[in-house]
Amino acid sequence: MRPVSPRHRFNAVLAAAQARTPPSGEWEQTVYAVMIQGVPTNPTVVYAYDLYIDTLHRAILEAFIIANAPRTTIMQVLGIPFEVLEIYEYLFFDVTVFRNRLEKISYAANFTGDPFAAELLRTGVMIGPDYLVWTYGGREPVDTRTIVRYTMTDAFFRGMAHKVNGLTSGVTKEAQKWWATAIKNAEILEKMDPQATKQAYEELRIALEGVDETTSVEQSPVPLTEICH
Repeated sequence: MRPVSPRHRFNAVLAAAQARTPPSGEWEQTVYAVMIQGVPTNPTVVYAYDLYIDTLHRAILEAFIIANAPRTTIMQVLGIPFEVLEIYEYLFFDVTVFRNRLEKISYAANFTGDPFAAELLRTGVMIGPDYLVWTYGGREPVDTRTIVRYTMTDAFFRGMAHKVNGLTSGVTKEAQKWWATAIKNAEILEKMDPQATKQAYEELRIALEGVDETTSVEQSPVPLTEICH
């Protein structure tokens, strides 16, 4: 079964405009009125429509949306009001039609519109919102340990590429380099964050105490003087 287009509501408005038959729904009717009569009856809906008809704005915004960026994050980075985002996602890019991440990947991979938009959609799906936030003006500081951890993980999984290649292949040789990087970063992370090891030990100790049935001397139900040796 082919998934529904995330533009299904706007496509219905386009069909209504061609038939000169007003659609149902307040927001749909506003876009219809703008398209047919040029009458902006709801400024917030018109704002969302303006974002859609601008190719660059549409591409950037939809990359954030398909990457599951919180609306609060989009508001902070792109400066778009919450109400406008709500209308945009309802009318122009309803990602709730995707039943799983695979359908998002397929949508981005098969996108036939603007090449820049296609690349941004793929970036949003495969890399996630953090990269988009950084690209478009986010100034959140990145913890050094986070950088080392991410590069360590990425290098490790890139090294896993050898599993489907021969021992003497170029891919396998490159995989060894990636694993060397992963090991080096793991060592750096251990030096930077030794507390992580201590924390793991403490969590284990607490978990064991939770099931420890040993009774201390103070908690003994029988006085020590009455215990026979």
